[in-house]
Amino acid sequence: MATKPEIITIEEHYWDKETSSHFGASDAMRGAPHIMERLFDYSTLRIKEMDEAGIDIQVLSHGAPSTQRGDPETMVRVAKGANDRLAEIVKAHPKRFAAFGQIPTPDPKAAADELERCVTKLGFVGAMVHGPTNGAFLDEKQFWPIFERAEKLDVPLYIHPATPKKEVADAYYKEYLADFPGLLTAGWGFGVECATQAIRLVLSGGIYIPPDALELRNPANEDGYGGDQSSPAANDSQLTLRQVDVLDLIAEGKSNQEVGAELGAWLKEP
Repeated sequence: MATKPEIITIEEHYWDKETSSHFGASDAMRGAPHIMERLFDYSTLRIKEMDEAGIDIQVLSHGAPSTQRGDPETMVRVAKGANDRLAEIVKAHPKRFAAFGQIPTPDPKAAADELERCVTKLGFVGAMVHGPTNGAFLDEKQFWPIFERAEKLDVPLYIHPATPKKEVADAYYKEYLADFPGLLTAGWGFGVECATQAIRLVLSGGIYIPPDALELRNPANEDGYGGDQSSPAANDSQLTLRQVDVLDLIAEGKSNQEVGAELGAWLKEP
């Protein structure tokens, strides 16, 4: 008899009371009462609904903006306390929960150290980072020690979006937010925010993608993208061809700097 596959879900937010007490108005107001109830439930209701959905394990992570906004000293203290409490939540249900830690990115060195403590002392499987840190994107070299520590520990950093800063929200969305508040978050703003983080990380040269980390090409189709071959865009669009060019460089073992240079040249084209 075939063994039932284990279902592990990896974007499963909760809120810690101390961490969330530092959120701004646009962050703290999110969610209807039934959502807030679930964010602050760490056992009975959560596990009941996991069972109903067929989920075996949740990798718990704090909701945005976590400890990415605030003064460094406070965020270091808050992150440590919240991670200790999260470890107790996981310890109470070790077969149902795992955890991504909070890291206090306003102090990059302390964030790297807290990531290591989360993994080596608390048994977490990595960390989650939400949006820019006090307006600064993660490609800035001040944050590179965090990525170096993650590489050393061989654990993931989950890059998650957060609500865009007010200047961005006003410039991009202000006229429509009263009628369409979701435009700022999961409806559109989150995607823009997270994609911007990702492209900046690639262009910075700070992220190396090993050749075996991407298997997007189809060996049977050397002329096109190895994804959805039924889509005309899969073979015909210039965007897709440029993506394939970049994937070819990765597959050839080119350095991240060379891959970033190729992508940068593409972005300079009109």
